Amino acid sequence: KPLTLRQHAVAGAVARAVAQAAVHPLNVAKTVLQTADGPAALRAMVRAGPLSRSTWRQLSRGLGAQAVLSLPNGGLNFCVMEGARRCLARCGRGPLVDAATAACGTAAATVVSLPQSVLNDRIMGGAHKGLAEAIRAVGWRGLYPRSAWTAALCAKVPAYAINWAAYQALRRAYARRGGTQGPSADVALGAWAAACSVCVMIPLDTVKVRMTTGNPGGVAYASVGQAISLMLRDEGVGAFYRGLPPRLLSVVPMIALQFATYELAKRRLPELERRASAGWDRWRPRLAPR
Repeated sequence: KPLTLRQHAVAGAVARAVAQAAVHPLNVAKTVLQTADGPAALRAMVRAGPLSRSTWRQLSRGLGAQAVLSLPNGGLNFCVMEGARRCLARCGRGPLVDAATAACGTAAATVVSLPQSVLNDRIMGGAHKGLAEAIRAVGWRGLYPRSAWTAALCAKVPAYAINWAAYQALRRAYARRGGTQGPSADVALGAWAAACSVCVMIPLDTVKVRMTTGNPGGVAYASVGQAISLMLRDEGVGAFYRGLPPRLLSVVPMIALQFATYELAKRRLPELERRASAGWDRWRPRLAPR
């Protein structure tokens, strides 16, 4: 029996939260490194040693906010993506349909993911200590700055479209060769797909991070075009790829975990709901007033 859109939303929410929480320290390092004074700031963060308590306190900042905001982000993304897939079902299956559905889901989810990026990038970059302080400083209107929204759409929509299309293409090819679908295969295929996407999209991701963080130590850019031109003029092409190693280390396992958790949740969720419903039916008579 096909899953409902609600079940896809639940599976997506769990998958996104698990994946982002698991790689959060790497994401903090990547975000810090992509700012104007990134290398110096990152060295200062790990000065006490990679295993010290102070280093891990710095690398875990924003973890709670990231986990909480990941739930609606993932739920909305995968719900809209599945809805778009059903609308495009008459077009068949293939990379273009997969990319289109992922683009729809990601674009819709920017309603949640943009504030998540604005707040968490600032917390991870060290501008604020926690979610409440970040919200007070940014303000509700500041959660949706037009320039940052443009940068987020330019960076996230094609990245997730490439990710999902590549992942589905790899799954189909793996199945044709007689491979057994399961968590380990989903992790491996998701990792390959994510690595391809990261290498293509890292320049736009760097621009997006600088605009959502306010670019500590450098110029606060007014638009995507200004950010690109000033970075090329002042720092050169290498500035766009400065965050590539930590980006690979954070995004590849995150996407691999997210896709694998999503597929696992889709397989397990109907049975879990049946068990929960049966348990509720047994307890309901005992809870009813007498």
